[in-house]
Amino acid sequence: MSSILRSSLLNVAATGVSLGCGLLVNIVIARLLGPAGSGTVAFMLWLAIAAASIADLGMPQTMLRYLAGEPADGTWKSLSRAAFIRLLAPAALVIVAFSGASAFASLFPNSDYGATIWLAAGLLFLVYLLAAFSVAAARGRGHFAAAAKNTVVGNILQLPVVFVLAWLFGPAGALLGMVVRYLPQAANLPRYIDPLFKRARVLALPADLRRYARGMWLSDLVEIVLLTRAEYVVLGFMLSAIDLGHYAVAIIFAGLIAQLAFQLSSALLVGFASSLAADNAGEAAGLLYRRSFRIAALCAMPVALGAAAILPTLLPLVFGEAFLPAIPAAAALMAGSAFTALTVPPWAFLAAGGQSRRIMHITLTSAVVLLTVLPGAIWWGGIEGAAIARLTIDGLSLGLHIRAVKRHGGPLPPFGAIFATGVAASATAGVAFAIVSWLPGVAGIIAAIGVGALVYLASVRVLRLVSKEDALQLAQWRPGDRWGGSFFVRLVALVTGHRVA
Repeated sequence: MSSILRSSLLNVAATGVSLGCGLLVNIVIARLLGPAGSGTVAFMLWLAIAAASIADLGMPQTMLRYLAGEPADGTWKSLSRAAFIRLLAPAALVIVAFSGASAFASLFPNSDYGATIWLAAGLLFLVYLLAAFSVAAARGRGHFAAAAKNTVVGNILQLPVVFVLAWLFGPAGALLGMVVRYLPQAANLPRYIDPLFKRARVLALPADLRRYARGMWLSDLVEIVLLTRAEYVVLGFMLSAIDLGHYAVAIIFAGLIAQLAFQLSSALLVGFASSLAADNAGEAAGLLYRRSFRIAALCAMPVALGAAAILPTLLPLVFGEAFLPAIPAAAALMAGSAFTALTVPPWAFLAAGGQSRRIMHITLTSAVVLLTVLPGAIWWGGIEGAAIARLTIDGLSLGLHIRAVKRHGGPLPPFGAIFATGVAASATAGVAFAIVSWLPGVAGIIAAIGVGALVYLASVRVLRLVSKEDALQLAQWRPGDRWGGSFFVRLVALVTGHRVA
């Protein structure tokens, strides 16, 4: 559990930088390009990532799981090399498709999706695909620190580049700037595949690995191509580019929670895979499952509900008055992002257990339900209707994942601890909403965050939401006494209510 906590904290630290930089990038794009330009960038970004999910054939997720069990003698490179070779042909076909779309778009110079936008999206697709494989292989081999460093570097570098290129070239420039975010990860790829393919014979992938990859690929296709941003396609068809831009901004803050949860999933998947291979597999995996649920709830629920409470003040302050119509949808999506975070533990448990087909069935079911209700929801309530549909489907997905774990022989979540955390997070959100309603502007937001955090920490202490074992492990991460280590230990004891010295 200690190594999993260490990996998770590295991911959280890197993701924190990624989320902050991503938010700043979205602010820059919204301010420079307005709702219509933001909608164009959001749609093409989704298209590039969706194309990468089509071309990767499930290999990144497969490397994340299977490289963790390979010996350290270097033979694992044969496996990663064979997996990477399978990506080359589909990647080339997708590049041809983007190039063809660019050539066709050049016939319509006044279109919102011009030739240069398609070329920029094609380059973003390629670099994202290489980076996704590289970071999955790195984490599969336990190199979480290297992956975290590359994530931080890429996100910091993209900020000035996106600003300059978006200012000069509009949506196409913004997409080109986003390429910089993934370059450090992509540049690290040779470490995991040996690009000359000469050190060992390329072996065929084992049958069980191919089955796992196929299930994860189909699940990712449904998740990213249909489920994650299906609203973009339906909104773009039923409403205007401005409405799409409003929704793209509305989902940004909720997307930050989803990205954080996704980063935690890789560490949990590796941890569950190790636990399930132990002699006491059932007990070890069950303990990790329940603890990961408690940690996910403790981290995600106060952020989701607290941020939803201050969004009516925060969103127009950050993105401008032009995005006022996005406030109701943004608040609903932000509150619902807690469902996304809580889905990570059961998803990782199933993935580590090789249950890719169960994951695929859950994802497909959620996508079918979403696509069925989404047109009616948008017709009824516009972008607010789309947000409510999204919130409902995220809750459904969480329930289906929990049910699948139980049917697979796994444990139930700690419902009592989750409910108690929800009570603490609701108190935090209520206090934050009252403060921003009484004190508007930046001062109200700062006060709401500060007082809300104090209320939440007090609730954690009163309700004893952190177990003694978790408190002891947290205290082990103390910095040196020179840097306030003793103060950190006392703070952990104060917040958790446990003696950790």
